[in-house]
Amino acid sequence: FVGEGQLGNEDGRVREARIDLVRAWLDAGHELGNQTYRHMNLYDTPLDAWQENVVRGESLLRRLLGERGQTLRWFSYPYLNTGPDAETRRAAAAFLKGRGYSVHPVTIDSLDFLFANAHQEALRRSDAETARRIAAEYVPYMERMMEFYEGLSRDVFGREIPQVLMLTTSPVVADQFDEMAAMLKRRGYRFVT
Repeated sequence: FVGEGQLGNEDGRVREARIDLVRAWLDAGHELGNQTYRHMNLYDTPLDAWQENVVRGESLLRRLLGERGQTLRWFSYPYLNTGPDAETRRAAAAFLKGRGYSVHPVTIDSLDFLFANAHQEALRRSDAETARRIAAEYVPYMERMMEFYEGLSRDVFGREIPQVLMLTTSPVVADQFDEMAAMLKRRGYRFVT
């Protein structure tokens, strides 16, 4: 899920390099979705401003998908927050449906962005030891999250359900992904497209 505003505007070269990364994901066969322009939380943003942010976040994705004969159909609520009350949730859902969106399912929100942010901050400070320690704790943390959500599914449904894991695109997740995938497979998971 792409937040177009996070692709950067500091100079055209940086923005174009980041757009090339989005193109690479599409060229690899991945379907991308909109996460608003500025990753605004509907819980504390007026609905009309949030809707404008959704529309603003579509322009690049619609163009890039259109170049490949695809349409933009997926939306991800920033922070998975669907609004502060039932009226806002209904209005936001109707707005998204009217624009042709489906909201992606998530059953496991590991909050891994906290690892991503801490790791990035350690790297920014050139603190290699802290970055290494954060990376070393990532997979054990993710395994604890899997245990929690597996238990929750047994408590709620009386069985384990198919899970949809949400991950943050970041260096720490990428660097640890092979180990995390091995952990998930050990736990009996298989990946579906």
